[in-house]
Amino acid sequence: MHLPPNIPAKDFWSIVVYDNQTRSMLQTDQRLPAVGSQKGAVANPDTSVDVYFGPTAPAGHEANWVQTIPGKGWNVLLRLYGPLQPWYEKTWRPGEIELVKSDSLPPPAVAKTAVTLYEIRRLASRCPSRESLLLVQFFNCT
Repeated sequence: MHLPPNIPAKDFWSIVVYDNQTRSMLQTDQRLPAVGSQKGAVANPDTSVDVYFGPTAPAGHEANWVQTIPGKGWNVLLRLYGPLQPWYEKTWRPGEIELVKSDSLPPPAVAKTAVTLYEIRRLASRCPSRESLLLVQFFNCT
């Protein structure tokens, strides 16, 4: 999943993987099934970020990887804390989730992402406080 340059979050952003059956965070070997600006995600030179989903981390991209379980349905939630104008003006949009074979991944600075998109649902929430949050949810049925 490619997040274009200048992610429009004043405070921080995160991507979390949830279990389709339980609606809770996907239980994997990772402490938290998430990646984000506060969790050490590695940005590309142009400030874009590539996020990877799969059972094993692609070599060189471990910091931007979230583990999934083969055969288990899951969905992804992108949170923008303190969303900025480019989101509301629709001049910034997250990329689609794409299936990429691990042996075809380019070097870390330019790689794209890793799973089949089933359905995208956007949930946007505006709040007048500093804690305003924007949610974008991506669904994947495996």
